[in-house]
Amino acid sequence: MAKFGWFIIIALLIGGCASAPATQSPESLRVLQCTEGWSCVSGPEDTPLPSSTDGGRAQTGSSSQPGASPAPAAGQVLVHAIQGKVAVQETPGGNYVPAQTGVIIPVGASIQTDGSGRARLTIQPGGTAINIGRNSSLAVKSLSSNGSSKLEIHVTLDAGKIWILPRGDQVAVKTEIGTASADGNPLGADYDPNAKNLAASCLEGICSLKNDEGEVILTSGMMATISNGHLPYSAEQMSGDILQEWANENPDLKDYFGSNFPGWIPDPNSPGG
Repeated sequence: MAKFGWFIIIALLIGGCASAPATQSPESLRVLQCTEGWSCVSGPEDTPLPSSTDGGRAQTGSSSQPGASPAPAAGQVLVHAIQGKVAVQETPGGNYVPAQTGVIIPVGASIQTDGSGRARLTIQPGGTAINIGRNSSLAVKSLSSNGSSKLEIHVTLDAGKIWILPRGDQVAVKTEIGTASADGNPLGADYDPNAKNLAASCLEGICSLKNDEGEVILTSGMMATISNGHLPYSAEQMSGDILQEWANENPDLKDYFGSNFPGWIPDPNSPGG
């Protein structure tokens, strides 16, 4: 496979993990190092404060003060990094306010990005990451335990693109026309509500795409698209453009896979691409 260009915008220092990444404790979670244009949680030793609300506006905790707050409890959504314009609506019908890094937002809060905006959420304490693309709107609707250490993460995607790197958690991305899901495997979703198209991509492992017409199973490097509301008969191989997008929007893939980084995925450390 030809090498693809790699434009690193941010670097995430998360401990190396296998193809089925292990759940991490808050103490072992590493945070983003910012580059120009990004706002991130600062410093690997820092712990973010939970948010408080004032008329729907999230208040940023003083994450730069050592020992200022306890580690986040299980099942919380941390705004880990933002670029450009990113807004949060904490309660239905409330005002959208600028997102702030280091803040725990309520489960169910809506998040929007414009043409300049991107964001990264991490689900505490395991560290499952949700990377949000430009012109996107979504909400982490629920976080629940299935009796083990893994969480069931349910996301509602109203429009746009997201990429999820689960740390052992189960994830489901629901739209009006179908649902993409994976159990501990990296999953991408691209939803156009006007065209009624939902594309799901499975970078590694097994994922699925389903609607009222049935279900299509995706394996490593495969994708499938519900077009005009209709489910395809089978999955297809991801195009080079889709792989490139995975690389551009998830610059921590090398750390995510660790020593089991799949050779067919563009290598972020390859010189020139």
